[in-house]
Amino acid sequence: MADVAISGNQFNLTQLKRLLNPGAPSTEHRRWLGIFSMFGDLDKNIRTVQNGPNDARGTWIPLKYLNLCMVAIGVADDTREKTLENLKDFLPTQEKMHCGPSSKDDFTTPMVVFGPIAVEHDSQANTSVADGDEPIAAPLLKLRAEEKTLQKALQKAQEQYAMEEKALQNALQRARKEYAQEEKALQKALHKVKQDHAREEAIQKAREEEARQEALQKAREEAFQRAEAYAREEEKAREELLWAVREDYRRRGQMLQQALKEAQDEYMWEILQKGLQELQAEYEQKVLQIQLFGAPVVDA
Repeated sequence: MADVAISGNQFNLTQLKRLLNPGAPSTEHRRWLGIFSMFGDLDKNIRTVQNGPNDARGTWIPLKYLNLCMVAIGVADDTREKTLENLKDFLPTQEKMHCGPSSKDDFTTPMVVFGPIAVEHDSQANTSVADGDEPIAAPLLKLRAEEKTLQKALQKAQEQYAMEEKALQNALQRARKEYAQEEKALQKALHKVKQDHAREEAIQKAREEEARQEALQKAREEAFQRAEAYAREEEKAREELLWAVREDYRRRGQMLQQALKEAQDEYMWEILQKGLQELQAEYEQKVLQIQLFGAPVVDA
């Protein structure tokens, strides 16, 4: 326990708690402070240092309360005895170690001397209530005083817990209210975002449909224009073919008519006349075929 800060006849309770029970949560440390803060109302020697070097900060308690503090903190008996043994050079050998805060009734408060328990007898502390009663033992008086001290500390700690709980409840209600307001605002913002998204999506779909219809209309117009051009080319080719066929059959007809005029006998005339008729029928069939099926368009 060489690390326990001792100054004069006082020790640093804050460092003592952390050294002897370092695993305790912060709430437990606050509970200890609540228990021993009441000593400041009864013993003016207890002081709290908030500024200055780190080793000087904390709650400083008279050494006569060391044993009681270790009991309240929950230090094991063997550790407590070892601590007292290590600090025996610092502890007062003649000054009594109180089980509770000092007061104006110090002379009547049960006390325990460091080392073997010694009972002090005085007219108020150890006299019997009635004649024939045995004096009350010092350990019993010590336990009663410790019980009273711890009862007061417990009551104060309970009051402190009640105030902390109320403050936490109020903070929780405020946090819930703020959360509800924030959630409502976020829900509203989310709804607006969804509406904007749906509107943008509808506009985008309308634009895409309009573009699709325009492209389809343009494709139809281009197809119609190509069909018209093809029809014009086909009509032109048909006219040209009909003209070529007419010219061909006209020339061939003229040749047959000329031969028919120059025929020397009746047999030749009949053959030429029949050939002329066949040529006329072939011409009419050719013209009908061109008019019905057209002529193939030859690309340039």
